[in-house]
Amino acid sequence: KNNAAAKYVNAEGDVYVYYEAFVDADGNQELSLGEGYATLEAAVAAAEAGKTVVLLENADVSVVEITKGIKLDLNGKNLLGVTGVNPIIRVLSDVTVTKELMIRDGVSLFIGSEDAKQSGSLTLAKDVQLTNEGLLRIHSGDLTINGRYIAAGTLEVHNGTVTVNGSLVNGNYMDFWSNATLINNGTIDNGNLNLNFAEGATYIHGENAELMTAY
Repeated sequence: KNNAAAKYVNAEGDVYVYYEAFVDADGNQELSLGEGYATLEAAVAAAEAGKTVVLLENADVSVVEITKGIKLDLNGKNLLGVTGVNPIIRVLSDVTVTKELMIRDGVSLFIGSEDAKQSGSLTLAKDVQLTNEGLLRIHSGDLTINGRYIAAGTLEVHNGTVTVNGSLVNGNYMDFWSNATLINNGTIDNGNLNLNFAEGATYIHGENAELMTAY
């Protein structure tokens, strides 16, 4: 069995990340695989704008910068930290996560650069979960939640907009700074959320939105 990471690019140009080559029941390699991508960073760098990077195993992450409009399919796998390093994923373009996203302890997902000179946009097509020490922070840009947001971790919005088309089900710490906006087009269960709005922050209640517990 080949344990080296490898890549496979399908006819649509989507990049698949393998940590073990596919083999059949007799141990024969099913696909003709090319040069390996040992890291998510390498796969993201190789993917062309508009294409999809698919994880087939959990990925160890240190720092990943996404500077082009790609789709990320975690395929039920997790982003894990390299030993001794708190992993950071920086979204600096228009990125869509097509399946469920889990942000685990110690993992930070940033939208926009820390100095706010570069912006990003992240669309979560399915559910997102943050464990206790997971962090989702918008330095400059937009976050669209089309599924459910279920979090024990922290969401910080320094400069940007969060649009909820799905539902905010649970959230321990959700901080909206003075240049932040929350647009609710879905359902917000305020009874299970810790929503903090700084002076100057904006809350917009969409026409079809539902606020389960009044402020």
